[in-house]
Amino acid sequence: FLSFCSLEKESTTEYYKKRIARILPTYYICLAIIWIVQLIFDRIDYGSFSSALSEGVCGVGFLRYVFLVQLFTPSDMYNKWNNYSALWTMSSFAFFYLVAPLLYKLVNKFYSALLFLVVLLCSRTYLISSIQSIFCEYPESAKIDRFASNNPLATLYCFILGITLFIAIRESKTNIYSFLILCTLTV
Repeated sequence: FLSFCSLEKESTTEYYKKRIARILPTYYICLAIIWIVQLIFDRIDYGSFSSALSEGVCGVGFLRYVFLVQLFTPSDMYNKWNNYSALWTMSSFAFFYLVAPLLYKLVNKFYSALLFLVVLLCSRTYLISSIQSIFCEYPESAKIDRFASNNPLATLYCFILGITLFIAIRESKTNIYSFLILCTLTV
């Protein structure tokens, strides 16, 4: 909702600049704090900093979080490399902010946004099972079912709900939107 409000008022370049300036510094500060604190705990568990870096959460796999690809790249340890401290959400937010200007151009009428939402909701189960089958070789600790259902493509519908509401308000179709949401909730 708020992304489309911003895109209504500013250029794509300004949109990206503001998102980067507002989100990434805070994210990287938090990530650095998480990394340092975890390194201290891993050092205690593994006996040395070198062991902690090679075997603990603070190893090379932590770069997934730095580059916001934790839910695009599966690992053999979901809670360690894909969802440490609930960081899976940042992968979804980054993906949405990246594609929001494109969505703004493609889906800026109520019925097209609604159709896109329905398509995403109807295809979500297929998408999740496809991701699961692609990565079925991973061990149980990879929690590929969670990885697949939290994948940014599988969670895009959440953002499209907000987009559709924004467009419904802009086009004075909130009654239709509200009715459809209520119908969906009762099913």
